[in-house]
Amino acid sequence: MGGLIARGGLLIGMLRVLRDDLPADPGGDVRGIGYTVLAWSRDGQTWERDREAFLPRNPKPGSWDHAMTWADCQLGVGDETYIYYGGYARGHKVERFTERQIGLARMPVDRYVAREATGGDGQLVTRPVVLEGRGLTVNAAVEGRLQVRIRDLQGKPLVGFDLDDCEPIRGDSVRHAVRWKGGAMPPAGAPVQLEFVMTKGQLFGIGLK
Repeated sequence: MGGLIARGGLLIGMLRVLRDDLPADPGGDVRGIGYTVLAWSRDGQTWERDREAFLPRNPKPGSWDHAMTWADCQLGVGDETYIYYGGYARGHKVERFTERQIGLARMPVDRYVAREATGGDGQLVTRPVVLEGRGLTVNAAVEGRLQVRIRDLQGKPLVGFDLDDCEPIRGDSVRHAVRWKGGAMPPAGAPVQLEFVMTKGQLFGIGLK
């Protein structure tokens, strides 16, 4: 595993998978394939991992990264994350000194995974949190609308921070500002829960400013 990066209290790494028993193409020579999946930890000792490829092989036969895409580095650049990776065209270490190349994948910051609403309203409620900051932001791509309710631990909305008090969020941004009639943020102190209601969109993350 390489490419470790800290995002809040979470460590995110690029775990490289090698399958030496598989060919790059069905029926082809078995020379091995490789790809990259996500791994994450909150303490640096206990790790979880995905099985689905995060950085898959290039499906186009003959492309320089058709057999392997092994990520080695994550670099924050403005509102993007640069992911550098090594690739092979035909198999693991096939002509390693002449065919291995370095590639760059780019994505908007913190868009590793998303909660997605595809039809009607989708709802997500966070665990209890203490909000400390001047305002709340969301990293989201919203075709329909997204609204946020702040509620106490009994599920009762805070005055001025109900769904109807929230200005609907639309569009694609890594840093949408959430605005309510009650202000930019309720008084800090007591734990609360955030309830997101979204129609047709993807929610990637939550931030404080």
